[in-house]
Amino acid sequence: MPTRGYQTITVKSTVYAKLVDAYERKKRDLIMEDIRSYTGYAQSLLERAIEQDALEGRFEIIAREDDKAVVKDYFRLKDAEIVIRGGKVFCRLDETGDCDHVGFVLSDPAVVKRAKQLGVKLRKAAA
Repeated sequence: MPTRGYQTITVKSTVYAKLVDAYERKKRDLIMEDIRSYTGYAQSLLERAIEQDALEGRFEIIAREDDKAVVKDYFRLKDAEIVIRGGKVFCRLDETGDCDHVGFVLSDPAVVKRAKQLGVKLRKAAA
């Protein structure tokens, strides 16, 4: 029986193992955010995902290929083609690598994984 005010959620063993592994790798940084257990980490991830899901609506990934993703922008009523070239992520619609379309595409784990396979460095170097 869960503690009062809590509910139980069941996940596959593989998801649970990934959660615990991710928590262990990030534990030192998470403590700074006052997250002291893998269940607290899971709760923060779920809260963030629910918030993102509620806010989504402007963009949708409508196609993915090897080094390209197409994002439908419902506010501008245009499609943005995001490509990986020269080790960087680039938006052909905005002609930049630092726009909302690029940010949205990089929130997709499959795109991030593919970008890393193609040699894209996604984190800025520490100063």
